[in-house]
Amino acid sequence: MAHPHCELSRHRAEASPARDSEAAPPPRPTAGASPPPWPGTLAPLLGLWSLAVVQPLLQLMASHPTFLVAQGYGPLAVALLPWCLTWLPPTLLAAGVTSLAMFHGGGARLAWKILLGTLSGVLVLAGAVQGSLSTWTCLLLAAFAASALAWLEGRRAVRSFLGLLGLAAFVVPAAFLADTEVRRLWLPAPGEVPLTADLPPWVADGPPVVVLILDEL
Repeated sequence: MAHPHCELSRHRAEASPARDSEAAPPPRPTAGASPPPWPGTLAPLLGLWSLAVVQPLLQLMASHPTFLVAQGYGPLAVALLPWCLTWLPPTLLAAGVTSLAMFHGGGARLAWKILLGTLSGVLVLAGAVQGSLSTWTCLLLAAFAASALAWLEGRRAVRSFLGLLGLAAFVVPAAFLADTEVRRLWLPAPGEVPLTADLPPWVADGPPVVVLILDEL
């Protein structure tokens, strides 16, 4: 007959691993193992897309508001244009990455890195060109920025910064609509002459050919 003390020790030894497994916290997922969920995917794409693509395009349109008149854009179309350009493409891209993650995590992660790297490279390239740097210097800076962001995007601090960039999706369209000349197209002040009144009749009626030179991007 086993001694009661031995029996008690054996039961404690058998119960110890079970208690240890219950008390142990679940393993934490590796940082950057997959693209962030929907809101986390949308915010970085919104920010980078707004700064790299939409902001130069809207700045060019704001400096040539007659282009919008020649295209026949009314007040509502002018007011909706910057928001559609800013929000629709990133939303579709984020939805595509999120959907792909449901079927192929590795493919979604690769697509996520390519999107972030490409947009960051375009953003840095535009800034380098404005700085009158040489062509090779601009390309090297853009390639470095794209590679660095694709490598570091899984870090918590980098993801938090990219999330804050999503605020640009509100600032960029609002700044375009607040431009003095653009505002005259969609929301003229009381007593203010609309921009269309200062233009020749053929512009408001629509010319047969409109040429937009994108030399400032």
